[in-house]
Amino acid sequence: MSAGAALKLQAKGLANVAALLGGWAAWNQAGYPVEGGAAATVPAQPAVTATPVSAQPTPLLASG
Repeated sequence: MSAGAALKLQAKGLANVAALLGGWAAWNQAGYPVEGGAAATVPAQPAVTATPVSAQPTPLLASG
């Protein structure tokens, strides 16, 4: 996480935020604790489709 992102999260009220100098690799190499186990899975999101619209929209109210 970049220092800028950490500052933004703190500004939003998150208290336990840190920017890792050297990133994950440096943290791991320094021997700091990490959690193991299976990675969390994220459910698949349905595909988003768009419906084309007419270049000339139909008026909802009659004029005149």
